Amino acid sequence: MKNHPLFGKKVVVIGERKTYRFQKGKIVAEGNNDYIIVKLECGRRAWIKKWNIFFLN
Repeated sequence: MKNHPLFGKKVVVIGERKTYRFQKGKIVAEGNNDYIIVKLECGRRAWIKKWNIFFLN
């Protein structure tokens, strides 16, 4: 995963469960189906659907 093009990209979660909404984080892994695993700034890892992620460059 380390050489995956999305690894380490900074993102904001939009439109997911209220707990994760508008939280910032980094992509740490690719899950199955349409999920991406994001490490949030609060220290939690979350499985987020691809279309609920907004990239911050």
